[in-house]
Amino acid sequence: DRAEQVIPDIDLEIIVNCAGPDCPASPQAEETLTEMGYTDVYDFEDGITRWLNADYALSREKDQ
Repeated sequence: DRAEQVIPDIDLEIIVNCAGPDCPASPQAEETLTEMGYTDVYDFEDGITRWLNADYALSREKDQ
């Protein structure tokens, strides 16, 4: 509901993830964001635990 306020740049790379591969929320979020006009949205299907175990950041500024 707040995507446009939180992420005003529709061309920013956005990676969504869920609790795990069986969670339906991240594919739904990817679809919703794409329908809203965001152009670079990906679903990390392995879930938040694998994301954090891989030492990926939870957020970053576009120019960093």
